[in-house]
Amino acid sequence: MKKYLFIIPLAAMLASCDDLFEPAIENNLGIDHMYNNAQYAEGILANGYTRIPIASYSFNEVATDDAVSNDTGNSYRKAAAGSWTADNNPFDRWTQCKSAIQYINMFLERCDRVHWADDELVSQMFCDREKAEAYALRAMYNYFLLESHAGYTSDGRLLGVPILETAEDQSSNFNIPRNTFEECVEAIRRDAAMALDVLPWEYGNAEEMTRLQNRYSGASMTQVTRVFGDNFCGRISGRVVEAFLA
Repeated sequence: MKKYLFIIPLAAMLASCDDLFEPAIENNLGIDHMYNNAQYAEGILANGYTRIPIASYSFNEVATDDAVSNDTGNSYRKAAAGSWTADNNPFDRWTQCKSAIQYINMFLERCDRVHWADDELVSQMFCDREKAEAYALRAMYNYFLLESHAGYTSDGRLLGVPILETAEDQSSNFNIPRNTFEECVEAIRRDAAMALDVLPWEYGNAEEMTRLQNRYSGASMTQVTRVFGDNFCGRISGRVVEAFLA
């Protein structure tokens, strides 16, 4: 009798835990989750911010005669000592910049469908500002790529990098040729112009708030401040975009 009393609850427990035997669906959110979750959408764009190549102090002086590192594992010291390889390239900007542009392109292709706010006008302002940030970041990353990877061919042509303005997937052609240096500069200028059309010179600036209020006819100062106010200081602004253009 004791055996039956033990088997019955055990069978019920096993029946209710079928995912012990059938693996459950992975708890990974897909990209389309951003449409109804503005914070998730912001996370896609924020991935671009996290890859800024000058976001931390690199101490690359140890690759020159100006300084010496006591850390034998320091990647700059190893490069200066003859261990500069594909696996040890502290000067690399290709990987991070290309990854950032991929996330930015994913964001730009979808941000118009994101529910940014219940207030329709505020939602449109958020969409415009986030897109402008994305264009500004893409211009910045293309600038860094051009700075690090542009060069002359054997026949004297000045080439830049491949211009990517759509997100790549597994079916994309990953062998597209480099664009010319001039084409890359023009792509940077186009993105910068689209960013400057919306971004304030400085977040929270009174004159800029008035300009934006006039841009969005019918918007109250409270609505404008909610999207372009001091809370967003630290994000890329018109001032930063102009600096890169200079």
